[in-house]
Amino acid sequence: MMNTAFNKAKKIGGFGSDAYRDDEELFNDTEFEIKHKEMDKLFPNLKFCFDCFHIDKLDNVLVKNKDAVIYYKHKCMCCDPYCDLIELIYIKRNRLITYRDFYNECCKNWKYEMCNHRFLEYIDVKNDTQIELFFGS
Repeated sequence: MMNTAFNKAKKIGGFGSDAYRDDEELFNDTEFEIKHKEMDKLFPNLKFCFDCFHIDKLDNVLVKNKDAVIYYKHKCMCCDPYCDLIELIYIKRNRLITYRDFYNECCKNWKYEMCNHRFLEYIDVKNDTQIELFFGS
């Protein structure tokens, strides 16, 4: 039997906004690999590491609006603290914007390479329009 600290460290979520769930469901390596492969097939050109657990909610609404802007400022102490590159990606649909829309637009329009902090930790939607991203390593 694994110790409690190890079990808690391997909880489902690992990365992304769902990293810590209230239930005590343990991380399943096989499930993670399956979800990761599915996301990689759908979004092969993504320049950052997706949250593979978003596979279950790709068609869920992310932004309660038909227009949104993805905003990310590439300014990180690990690579170049003076870097002022900004990702600004406009999404326009004839319906509410989903996680799938978000990932598709990032695949098509993300311009710059990421530093070591390339793992999507969470997505913050502000004013039902601006999508801000937070990354970790």
